[in-house]
Amino acid sequence: MITEDYVSFETAKLLKEKGFDGKCYKVWVHYTSSTPMLWAAPAFVEGETIVDRKSVESAERTWNTIYCDSENKNHGYLAPTLQMAMKWIRVKGYQIIVKHTDNNDYFANILTMDDAHPVNKLFNGYKAYEQACEAAIKYCLKNLI
Repeated sequence: MITEDYVSFETAKLLKEKGFDGKCYKVWVHYTSSTPMLWAAPAFVEGETIVDRKSVESAERTWNTIYCDSENKNHGYLAPTLQMAMKWIRVKGYQIIVKHTDNNDYFANILTMDDAHPVNKLFNGYKAYEQACEAAIKYCLKNLI
């Protein structure tokens, strides 16, 4: 079985702030009084296999109207895979390159696509490829996009 690594809840929130609207199979759902949970999209929007921002916002309105009082609201955030987020960042003009080192760890480097203003931001010492990707994605969202 193939498993995908999805962006963290914090990264999903940043992606929403920056305008990400890709089609996703997973959604982070945050209830005001609980820890965020990663849901399969069909459980979040019944009958659909993939969701986009519009369908998440529609489900939020329905759930909040039916099940929540004015202080306790549900929030949904699209949860793309790490690769989907990196592809979206490439469209914005930045490329994330992750490599394995001789020290048996990973590093990520961020470059501009046109090399006019090279970022060349390096993230070192991650024990997993996915951790290096996540760190670089967060940096791009917080500082570049």
